Amino acid sequence: MSKPNSSVTVGNVVFGNTEPLSLIAGPCQLESRQHAFDMAGALKELTEKLGLGLVYKT
Repeated sequence: MSKPNSSVTVGNVVFGNTEPLSLIAGPCQLESRQHAFDMAGALKELTEKLGLGLVYKT
């Protein structure tokens, strides 16, 4: 018996076994507003370059 494929959508990013790799990433602790913006920008640039989905979290 096989299980049906399931997926979860967060914004425009879809997570699931049959979906391309996506990341949930960000600092564990908010150091400052500027640090959050810097991290989000760097992660966005990296994941776009690699063709990965991104959900930013703090």
